[in-house]
Formats: sequence, structure tokens, C-alpha cells
Amino acid sequence: MCSVASRGGRSNPVRVFRKYLPFIFVALAIIISQGLFLVYSLHWLPESLPPAGAFHTSKPLRANSTQGHYLHGGLTSKNYKEHVEGGGELLRRSTTELPFEPSCSLNGTEVQSALKRAQTAHCKRQIADVFCAHLRRSLYPTFLNNTCPSKEGNPGDTIGCFRLPNIDSLQTPHYVANNTLAKHSAVSYPTPMSCVWACLRVGAPFAVFRSSSSQQEERRCACAKVQDKSWKRVEKPCSDDQCQDCGELYKTGLPIQMKKHQPLMPPADLSDNSPRAKIVFLLTVNGRALRQLKRLISVLNTTSTEQHFFYVHVDQRQDYLYRSLKELEDPSWLRVTPQRFSTIWGGASLLQMLLSCFQELLHLDKSTDRWDYVVNLSESDFPIKRVGELELFLGDNKGYNFVRSHGQDTPKFISKQALMKTFLECETRMWRLGDRELPRGIRFDGGSDWVALHRGFVQWVIQNRAHDPLLVGLEALFRHTLLPAESYFHTVLHNSGFCTLIVDNNLRFVNWRRKQGCKCQYRHVVDWCGCSPNVLLEDDEGKVAVLSRKTVFFARKFEPVLSQKIVDFIEDTMLKIKRKPTSNLASETSYWQNEFHYLDRSPVPDQGRLSAWSSLARLSAHHLGQLGSRCVLRASRVLETWLYFQHDLFKGVIIQYEARAEHLPEPVKVEALVSPIKSFQKSGKFENDPFDDRLRRIEVSSDFDVKELLFRNFAGIMGPQSEPGVLHEWGRGPASSVTFVWIDPAQVVAGSYEVKVGISEQIEHHKPPLRKPLRPGVWKLKMFKNWVLMAETSFIVVPQTHLGGLPVKNTTIAAQLNGGPAKGYTEADLSTVEDFLGISKATKETLIREATLRSLRSGAVLEEWADALTFSRWSVKRICFAATPAHPTGGVFCPQLRIEPCHYTSWSTLAPDVKEMLSAL
Repeated sequence: MCSVASRGGRSNPVRVFRKYLPFIFVALAIIISQGLFLVYSLHWLPESLPPAGAFHTSKPLRANSTQGHYLHGGLTSKNYKEHVEGGGELLRRSTTELPFEPSCSLNGTEVQSALKRAQTAHCKRQIADVFCAHLRRSLYPTFLNNTCPSKEGNPGDTIGCFRLPNIDSLQTPHYVANNTLAKHSAVSYPTPMSCVWACLRVGAPFAVFRSSSSQQEERRCACAKVQDKSWKRVEKPCSDDQCQDCGELYKTGLPIQMKKHQPLMPPADLSDNSPRAKIVFLLTVNGRALRQLKRLISVLNTTSTEQHFFYVHVDQRQDYLYRSLKELEDPSWLRVTPQRFSTIWGGASLLQMLLSCFQELLHLDKSTDRWDYVVNLSESDFPIKRVGELELFLGDNKGYNFVRSHGQDTPKFISKQALMKTFLECETRMWRLGDRELPRGIRFDGGSDWVALHRGFVQWVIQNRAHDPLLVGLEALFRHTLLPAESYFHTVLHNSGFCTLIVDNNLRFVNWRRKQGCKCQYRHVVDWCGCSPNVLLEDDEGKVAVLSRKTVFFARKFEPVLSQKIVDFIEDTMLKIKRKPTSNLASETSYWQNEFHYLDRSPVPDQGRLSAWSSLARLSAHHLGQLGSRCVLRASRVLETWLYFQHDLFKGVIIQYEARAEHLPEPVKVEALVSPIKSFQKSGKFENDPFDDRLRRIEVSSDFDVKELLFRNFAGIMGPQSEPGVLHEWGRGPASSVTFVWIDPAQVVAGSYEVKVGISEQIEHHKPPLRKPLRPGVWKLKMFKNWVLMAETSFIVVPQTHLGGLPVKNTTIAAQLNGGPAKGYTEADLSTVEDFLGISKATKETLIREATLRSLRSGAVLEEWADALTFSRWSVKRICFAATPAHPTGGVFCPQLRIEPCHYTSWSTLAPDVKEMLSAL
């Protein structure tokens, strides 16, 4: 071993300096760069924060006890700075970092927020371009002409000055809570015509303008549906300050009373020669509920007298549904549209999709008698009357368009619907960019986007959308509008020659429960608070049964994963459908829904769940080996996974996988039904405690549905990237609070949160904001009352064994996926909680080291780790083989075991399903 030293044993300073010279340069570079960064950061320190309303919406979100109070736009107080300040940078700084030069100044708070959150340069440019066009007022026309032939004078015609005793109770054309002149701050209108246009916009025949000779007095506007008998004409000018309750009355051009068509149900004794309408059922579908969709199509066919046409649009992101429905395609009665859109909730693409489908329908059908009406439905709709009755009803009212309006309060609708806001759809999100003025000259209306439109109206819209000023202008406007399909057709009808052919009924019942359905649950795809109807359940049978006496033909929403019994009730009781005989009677009460197919590319399969499904396939093969048959199978890949329900209860996951064995010349296909093992238990430390008696269950999973109050992750499968939460259900009783403590496999307390429980019967959800990745292994969730253990449960986080659909074989990648969070699960210091639980620092450090070593596992060793966890928490209930005539063994893999072919079982996805046998598809 050599040492570098000078003669005499002293170090040579020149050599030492040369030796450390590179390190000195590096240190100086770091110091200089940090100094420059400090100066740069100080230069860009934020002067002020944007207002809380910068991100949202019509109402604030509900406070969540576990994540801080929600600010506007679904942001918590904790992540508000992250979204708004951008990690300490001022919002205006983003404009200097854009990869292009915008054509205007992007100073709006909302546009700045959108630019900060958008991910791609293309979307950022779109945001800037649309915002600048919005500032220039070139996005859409500022004036459109109402061509409805039913008019009452011209907009701005003066009726005179009137004394109005009820003037303060009249509705204003703008909406705020308690919308009367007396109950909110004044909004000034500069001229009488500005008031007239505002009242025309909300559908009022009269405008009342209040002005004053005083320059300080605000100019007020109110709207009226009728000219009240108590109003008295006065000879004085309305600007005379002595007449405090006077207003100048103007016409808006709208008729006082539009003649309304009231359609009636045809009598039951109509002859066979009665006119019947031919219908196109436009199915706009999403998700994976293929079997329910087939059932819907089958029932529509079964209950028809005429032969109708089905035109299907499948969301662009849904490979499985598109591929499956293409297999049903038959040009004579069912077509799947080749042009597809990503139909996000509230997206501008929803309207473009409908117009595109209408255009394709007219192109497909050159004749004039192929169809009379187009009725749009989704996979969540179901008929509550036989289609034969709908044929007669539409035949008896041919020419009318059936659209459901919002009601009487148009200003409220315009406000809640965000019609006064400019939006842009990109990156499958609706970005809110700022306030806007709606075009003058027309009446706005809207309501439901589920409609029944006559062919004449559809044909006029499609043939004239490129050159008719009204259609061109409205389509330009609604390209930048939230929920455009809920207003476009209503507004076109009211302002065109079809204004007398409107029926305020869209022929369907929608199960609205506003308190449950309006939870801002779509904030991940739109900068606004959205509502959605609730699913109809078995308890709603009475609600649905009374609809048989009304002019309603469809209802929504239905989801067999939540309740198939309500669909069975409608078929049996209201539609009087008799099922064809089948050997698999159990299928009547069963429902299968696909979760994964190996051919899918969109949406990208969850790699954490794929890891668990692969482990469950190996569990099934291992189970066969345990039967002592010398039948050694090796699960090679998962083909499909399905959720399996019976009597509306989740029974487990069906794994369909490909398996190989030494004695088999070719792989075989196996299906296994596996079920999770629950671990919830009470501590028993609160005997005779009424609060303890209230607790019914705690359940850990992910993907909580705030509207239906349940986890959409029915199986509770979670990986390192999952976001676990706990559902806790309580009966009625005394109020108190509980503390949830989350403990990871290395005995690290990941979170501790106090949650209040009110006196009412309730289902609550708590989701801790944990950093990821979660550490794989067995997690514990303990629930304390006054820091005495009340109940606990445990769940597993399965290590991720797959990435991009392939097994993980690299230790570095494995460690990144399964190594736990680099900086802990949270910023909070939870050492006090760990001390209370008796978790020593030494024990925790040892367990963390062991967990870190485990995270380096890859390939077969990584799979063994996953299997050790899943095998302990799942059980195999059933196994079958897929009969394959072309296979050398016919698909049999263990002849010595009495394993049934899948199509003979009652539970397999390959077994006959009586609900799909109602009529030939």
C-alpha cells in the first residue's frame, strides 16, 4: 500500500491543493448557484395570494375532518399553496415559462390557475389562445337573432311607466341566493336595452327598468312573466325621484303565453293500424357493464313491435366495451360508430359526439322513412314501459321534440350551470378560464341532456349547422361551455322555427337525491361542482312502480353491481317479460362485471391490481396442487378478471388465467372464484357503552363513491400506489369522536386522525393523505375512543410485481415501486402515538431495514413475497376448466380430479346467463 507523503514525513501543500482542487471547484459552484437561486427566489416572492374562489365553483366543498377544510375547487388548506402558488412561485411567473409567446396578457386568476395545472405545451397553448380570443370577443358572436315566429312585439318596445307595488319581489335577470331586488345587493344596468336583453335571455316577456335623475343612484333591472293587474300607469317620467316604486316597462319580444302541447298516453284499445314511430336508440356508453348493456338492448328488442335501429357510441377510452360491442354489429339493426370521443363528465365533447352521431345517422339512412325519432340512452338507463307503447306515443305526437327544462328560475340555472363562464376541454379535463357575457338577442334554456328528438329537427340542425347564423353562433358558444348538451338543443329549439314544437318532458325519470348527489365528485375532471343522480335500489321499487301511470318510458340510474333486483322487478312486474328456460337458474340472481382483459390498452390496467390478480391465479394453481392429485399447474398469465355478485352481494373475484403443465402439450384456460377474508373486530372494552353499540362495521378499501356511500374497489385490492380509506358505519345514538391510527408493516404510524361522529345513523368515510408508495405488507387500522381501543382491522398492500404489464425483474425498479415513501407518509411527528402504542424506536428501525431489503426483491422472489400475503387473506371457492374442442385434451388439465367444465357451473363467466337470453341478439 502506497501513501503520498513528503520527505521528512510532512505533507506537501502543493500536492494536497492539487489533490483537492476538483472538490474545491465543485463546492464553489454549489455556493454560487445557491446564492443566485436565493436572489432569484427573493425576486419572485409572491406579493399576494389569489382569492379563494380562484378555482371554483358554485359552492364550497364540505369540510373533511381528516384533510383540513376544503377551499374552493376541491383544494384542501394543505395543498392550496401547492396548487395556487406552484411551490412558492407566483402565478404570473408561469407566463414567462410558457414555451410560446401568448397573443395577449394572461392576467386572469382562473386562466393562470389553468396554465399552472395543465401538463402539456399543446394544452397550455390552447388555454392561452382561447383566453385571448375570449378577451377579443372573437370566440362567438355577441348577438344572435331569435327566429321563433311566435313573438310579442320587438325587444325594447316601450309600454310605459308604471307604479309597481311588488317591484322589490320581482325576479332579477342575474342570480344570487334569495333572488329578489329586496334581498341582495344591487346590480347596476347602464341602459334600458341592457335590461331588456338580460330579461330576454332568461325567458321573461317583460323588463322593468328603474333609473334615477341622481348620478349616484344605481340603475336596476327586474323581469316579469306577466303584466300584473296591480300595476298602475303613471304620467310622470319614471326618472322622477318622487316615485320610488316606479319602473319603465318594456317588451322583450317573447310571447306572454306560448301555446303548450300536452301529449297524452294513447288508449290501450288502439287498433293495429294506429301510427307507430320508428326509433333510433342512440346508446352512448362508458365503463365495463357489458352484460347490463346487452340486457338493455335485448329488452328494447323484446318489447318492440317495429324493428328499430341501435346506434352505439363507445367512449374513446374504453377498449373492452368497444371490442365486445363490435362483435354484435349487424348493419341491419345495430351499428357501432367509428368516430369516438372521450366523453368526460360535463365535457364540450359530449355535444360534439351527439352532433357527429346525428350526422352519421343521416348519412347511413338516405331514405325518409327509416326512423322518426332518435332517443339517447346510456348503459345506466332501462325501460319501464314496453317499447310498443313508446312507438304509439311518439306516433301520436309526431313532429314534437321532447326535452326536459330546468324549471322556472332561469337565472339560477344559468348561474349553477356556469353558462356565464368560459371553459376549454383539453387533457380530458374542462378548464375554467374566466367570466363571459352570453350573446344578446336570444333566450337561453336548458335542463336534461337526455332527449327524444324528431327527425325533422335533427335533419335541420345537421344540414344547416355550417351556415345558419344561429346554429353557427351557438355551436361556437357551446364549444366552450360546461355541460353543453344540457342547454344546446333547448336553446336552439326556443330560438328557431321549431319553437312551437317543444314538449317539456324527456320521457324519463331520473333518480335525483340532491343532498347525496351533489358532492363535487367530478372535480378531478372539471373546474366546477357537479351533480349526478343516484342509483335506484331494491328499496325504490315503490318509487318506480308509480311511474307506470305517467308519460315516462325510461328511468335512470341502474347499476347491477349495486342492485340487480330493481331491474328484475321492472322486467317481471312492469314489462311482463317471460324469460326463456335455462339450465342455469342461479344466473337469474347473479351478475358478472369485467374488471380486466389482457387485450385492453385503454384505460391502462392498474398495475397494483394486476399484481394481485396474478398472485390469485397462482393461489388457484397452488390450491389444485394441494388436492393431492399430482396435478401441478403453473399460472402463466391472467386473461380476464370479473367481479361476481349474487343476490346483490359481492361474492368474490373470478380470475380467468392461462396455465401450463409438463403433461399438457398446450396451455389451458382456467377460471377460479376467490374471496377475500375480512378481519374487522371490536375490542370488547366498552361493554354497555351506547356509543360502542352504534358501531356496525369498519371497512378499508379505495375508490370511495361519495354519492352511493360505498367503495367501488369491491375486492379491496390495494398496491403501493393505492389511496386507502376507511368506511365506518354507525347506528343512531350519542355523539362522540374517534381516532383512527394507521400503522404500516414496519410498525411506522403513518397517520393519526380524529373524526367526529354525530347522533344520526350514518355512513362516513375517512381517507388519510398519505405519501406514496405505501409499504407492502400487512397494515393495521386501530380505532380509539378517548385513546382506548374500540375496534381494529387489518388489510394487505400487495407488492407491485408488474410494470407495463410485464413482471418486474430489476431490483432498482422494484425498490422504487415497493420501498415505501422517501420522506415518510406525512410531515406530522407521530412519535408520541408510537410511544403510546409501545413501538420502540429500535424495533421500528429494525423493521424498516428488513422492509427495505424486501423491497429489493424482483422476479420469482418478488412473486413469492406477494403470494405469501395474498394466500393468507384470500380463499379459493371454486375452480373450473374452459372446454376447448380444438385443444388436444379438450381443455381438461386434471382428469383425475372431478373439475367441471366452466359452462356447466352456475358461477363461471362462461356459464349461460339467462338475462342475455331474453331475445336473440
